[in-house]
Amino acid sequence: MTLQKLRRWLGFPLEDRYRVHIEQDIVQSSLRPGIFSALLILAFQAVMMVLSLLRKGGPFASLRRQGYWWLYVTLFSVTLLFLLLIVFLMRRRRPCLDTFFLPLQTFYTAFLCLWGTCVTLLDQFGGNSLSVFTYVTLSAAALTVLQPWQSALIFTGNCLFLNLLLPYTPAGPDNFYSNAVNSCFVTLGAFFISLWFYRSKVSSRYAKIIIEQQNADIRSMNVQLDQMAHTDELTGMKNRRSLERLPLDDRWNEMPPVSAMMVDIDFFKQFNDTYGHLAGDECLQRIAAVIRQFMEGREGVAVRFGGEEFFICLFSCSRAQVLEAGETLRAAVERCGYPRGDLPQGCITVSIGAATTEAENAPRLEDLLSRADKALYEAKHEGRNCVAAYI
Repeated sequence: MTLQKLRRWLGFPLEDRYRVHIEQDIVQSSLRPGIFSALLILAFQAVMMVLSLLRKGGPFASLRRQGYWWLYVTLFSVTLLFLLLIVFLMRRRRPCLDTFFLPLQTFYTAFLCLWGTCVTLLDQFGGNSLSVFTYVTLSAAALTVLQPWQSALIFTGNCLFLNLLLPYTPAGPDNFYSNAVNSCFVTLGAFFISLWFYRSKVSSRYAKIIIEQQNADIRSMNVQLDQMAHTDELTGMKNRRSLERLPLDDRWNEMPPVSAMMVDIDFFKQFNDTYGHLAGDECLQRIAAVIRQFMEGREGVAVRFGGEEFFICLFSCSRAQVLEAGETLRAAVERCGYPRGDLPQGCITVSIGAATTEAENAPRLEDLLSRADKALYEAKHEGRNCVAAYI
């Protein structure tokens, strides 16, 4: 358990399933600052090389100057290579960039810290300053996203390297204690800055993922609630409320004329009284299945309107076509053979009222409903188990 906690503390602090997503986000947020920092370093090293060339005696006047010159050239070359590799990765597929950018940046940061340590050691031959080691180490900690184990390895390694070689510099033996204390404090500070920076990056990305997941869950729940609100629970068909979303204007422009059918199960109250409400529910489900099969291949909408009534809206359907379609549906219901002993037919039947509008303007849903309902009344008046049209 302790080993696992230490692993989490020094490495990725969350569950591994979040690692890829978070590291991809870190790459995207670190890419531009990383390029900008590298360009600044490149420019600064170019300026230092020019100044060295312009200095009296040039960069090779002494061994110390030569050391600085080659350090400038080395950092310039490595930084240029770092930028070229980033450009190469950016031109490849994104997985390439996501996979190699962070390791590449870690390697460059380690080199930069080592370079700062070498400059600091060279400075000891003309003074006793740890300024380059300090600002390079702290800058690397504040600007680069490193996992805790990486920052511990890089910063501690450079601190040890510095303190192992400082005694061999001219002022090293006399200032060993102060240099060791100062460099250790800088290293410790850099580690905690890097740790805070890494944890804050991971935490912010983790919070973003959680918020996105919660938003996705909310959207999914809203979709489910919306479906429930517009779906009849018993039959699985759309309910009356869904007619509010019927795109009548758009469909009228695309495929006129529009026709409607109101379907009513004959003597359904009598059926419920005779066979019970459970049988009535089963009957409604059977009729709904027949209507769904009827709607296959047809442009339109079918809903359970309420009670034993169903409403069907058909697009690009003329008066003759809707009458034919109504007769097809009526026959299909009768053919399904749901048994009913209290009627002469011996099975469930339906009455259908049909209406069509061929007006110049898009019809109002209320008008279609009213016409289909009046036609249904006519069908019942004619003896039921038939199709009647609104005239």
